[in-house]
Order: sequence, then structure tokens, then C-alpha cells
Amino acid sequence: MSSGACGFWLRGHLLALDVALTGEMVEVEQVSPVPRSHPAVQGIFNLRGVPVALIDLAQVLGLKDSGEPQLPGPRKVLVVRTQGVVAGFAIDRVDAVIPAHEGKLVAAPVEDASAVVLGVLEVGGERPRTLSVLAPDVLVERLRALKPSADGPA
Repeated sequence: MSSGACGFWLRGHLLALDVALTGEMVEVEQVSPVPRSHPAVQGIFNLRGVPVALIDLAQVLGLKDSGEPQLPGPRKVLVVRTQGVVAGFAIDRVDAVIPAHEGKLVAAPVEDASAVVLGVLEVGGERPRTLSVLAPDVLVERLRALKPSADGPA
């Protein structure tokens, strides 16, 4: 993560993505359903005239529901752009953008190449915290798996 990390909360978990992947944070009021799509695809939304898939990142990552009800109103969405993939992740809130020189990345053991957590980022300072850093290549692979095949729905 040479450029830093975007930290965000999702179902009680503090996660991070390389800021090079995160396009922007938007609030989405209207989501259109996509019939016969993968259950992790919550629908599509309009981002300045471009349809973008809204993905339930918690489901993609296999996170358990925290039991906290989703608040009414606009959804907070982290837009990710990488390797030809543009998607929006419904998140609870952004924590912070952490510059590359802050914190220490501790790599996860390389036992499982399909593991979505690259390692943990330990950040000190006024608000010490530990963020689970998501592996971009594995995340993109999982996102591509959500697309329906030519044979039918996912």
C-alpha cells in the first residue's frame, strides 16, 4: 500500500483498502434491483450517468451480520475502481484515509492464496486502531465471480 489506505467500518469490522482502488465515497438513495443476479448484488445505482453495481461486501467477505439494523435513508457507498472492475460497496461509514507513512502493515500468513485479508494495519497516534487490509487481487476475483455466466444466472 504505497499510497495509503482507506479505512471503513462494515458490520462491526474495521477494514481497509489501498486508496489507489477507492474512487470516492457517495451516498446512494435509489437502487434498482437486478433480476436473477447473485444474492450479493443488491442492485445498480446511477453514478453520474453510469450504472454501477451495489455489492453487499459483507456477504462477499463472509462476515456475519452484526445484528444492527440498517439505518433508513441514503446508503453510504465506497466506489472501487480496479482492473476493469467498477463497483460500489455498501459500508457503514468511512473511518479515515491513512497516509502510507502512518501505521505498520503486518502481513498475514501465506497459507491460503484465496484469503481476502492481506494483513493488518496497526495505526498509533491519538486514535490507535487495527484495520484488516483487504487483498485487492482476491477481492477483484470474488467480484468477477458475481457476474452471471453466459449459461444463465449466478
